[in-house]
Amino acid sequence: LPPVSASGGRKSERALSTTGDRRGSRKPSLLADAAAHLQAATLTAFQLASPTGGAVGLKVRVATAFEVRVSLRVNGAELQGRAVSLCNAGTVTEAVYARSAAPSPGPVQGTLRMEGFEPVQFAVAHSGHSSYVLQPGRWRCTVLHTEPWDWRGSAEKPTIGKAADLEISGPLLKVQLRIARPLEVKRSAQLQALREAMEGDDYDSLHAQVSKARTAGVELDHIVRGEERLRSLRGRGLHVNEGCQKSTLEEQMQWSKVVHRMEPPNSVEPCKASADCPCNAELGCGEVLEVKGDSLLFMGPEADKILFEELVGAALSVEDGSVWRSGGKYIFSAFNRNQSMVALTRMLENHGRARCAKMLL
Repeated sequence: LPPVSASGGRKSERALSTTGDRRGSRKPSLLADAAAHLQAATLTAFQLASPTGGAVGLKVRVATAFEVRVSLRVNGAELQGRAVSLCNAGTVTEAVYARSAAPSPGPVQGTLRMEGFEPVQFAVAHSGHSSYVLQPGRWRCTVLHTEPWDWRGSAEKPTIGKAADLEISGPLLKVQLRIARPLEVKRSAQLQALREAMEGDDYDSLHAQVSKARTAGVELDHIVRGEERLRSLRGRGLHVNEGCQKSTLEEQMQWSKVVHRMEPPNSVEPCKASADCPCNAELGCGEVLEVKGDSLLFMGPEADKILFEELVGAALSVEDGSVWRSGGKYIFSAFNRNQSMVALTRMLENHGRARCAKMLL
């Protein structure tokens, strides 16, 4: 409602527009008045919810689809009535925390603990501060919980999990607990793998988990921390695999050490490691590289030697770590482990190896 004057009548339209445009536009001021009245009504409603009648510092509302234990540790406000504890499935539980008669200017801060989930920090601002949940700058978030995943042992990923949607709105902290969606379960499991990889010094493993976490939609702040950890490991030289140092490559990758086989081109020697070895399976589509006719004559009579020496020279001219090992093989790729031909040729051209890049295309 518009403000009322001391004499009991409504203020004039001119008085209502004093906070707006002096040229006659009243819409901004009317909207501001409506918002102010709505905020005042909301604060009044929260004050009435406090048994002591004091200003409400925090009100927590928990709705859950499954039984869960919830607890709070709150600084800057005192509990009024019953606390949130065991929440049964399909119920809504509330708790109110009132500020003192002379409250401090700081926000009401606390920690929310939900059974199975990591603790969540939050703050409710009342004067000159910003409210947040989980971390400063966020007023809404979703936290996830899944069973531990043995990703190093190649175990199956979890298929079920739990989710908690949290939102700060004024002094109200809303918590909605539900069953996690399949993509959320995948994201939670991948976040676990990323965090565990960040604890070690295995550059290859961490690099793989950062890439998988990005694909799974893990939050950007976790990926940024993983990339910072990668940079730290690179600073210690741990991104260069054993046997992939430039000095080792220069010593080992000699054309004179290449073994030339003179067997018929179509001879096949089966693997004798086991009867069902995958090496003895029929070749699949795209697994055969066939060179026809005189396609290599433009490189000269010793095309294979020229290509070999160009690749070795290129590997020695780019950054350390562009040659790495995987499954017993040497892989030459872009520095960020991008194995696409476009990324590799672009890196070669940037390092003055345009001839080698042309040979690969």
